[in-house]
Amino acid sequence: MTVTATSRYGAGEAPGGLLLVQDLANTIPHPRPPVGSDLLSDAATATDWLAEAGGRWCAVHGLARPVPTVTDDDLSAARLLRHRIRRLLGAEGPQERTGPAITADVRIQVTPGHAAVEPLGTGVGWLASAVAAECLLSRCLGVWTRLKICRNTACGVVFYDRSRNSSGVWHDVSVCGNAANVRAFRARRTVGKPR
Repeated sequence: MTVTATSRYGAGEAPGGLLLVQDLANTIPHPRPPVGSDLLSDAATATDWLAEAGGRWCAVHGLARPVPTVTDDDLSAARLLRHRIRRLLGAEGPQERTGPAITADVRIQVTPGHAAVEPLGTGVGWLASAVAAECLLSRCLGVWTRLKICRNTACGVVFYDRSRNSSGVWHDVSVCGNAANVRAFRARRTVGKPR
C-alpha cells in the first residue's frame, strides 16, 4: 500500500472514497512532528499526489484510473478547494459545518440497482468534481460527521472517527489527547495552589 497524505500523520483513514476528501484536507503541512510538506506546493508534487489519490478513488468506484495533471495555473484552485473542505470540517472555528459551494461536473449513470458518479474535467476540475460527489455521498450515507479535525489546535490533522458513538476529538489520543490532558492537569494544579 502506498503512503497517503493522511497516513503520514498516523490518523485513522476514512473508508472507501471518502479517503480522497480526507487526504486532500491533509495535504497541508503540519507544524508538529512528523512535519509533512505541503503536497500542493508545486505542480509536480500536486500531480503526483492527485494521480495516487485519484487512482485510489477510481479503484473504489470501479472507474478507469485518471491521469490528471496539475499545472502551475491550477495550484491556487487546488489550495482553495482544500481550504473549502477544511472549512466544511470546521477548521476555522465552531461555526456550522457549511461553507462555500464547490462546483462539480459529473456524469451520473444509473442502472437497475446501481448508480455511479463519474467526475468530468481534468486536473483540479476533475478533483473538485470527485470531492463534491464524495461529500454528497458521505452525507447521504451518514458518515460525513465522522470526518473531523483534531481538537488540538497545534495539530489540525483530519481523521476519521471510528468510535462507537462518534465522540472522538483527537487524531491520535496518545499524542494530542495526552498533551491536552497533561495541560489540563497542570492548569488544575496551578489554580489550586496558594500564591
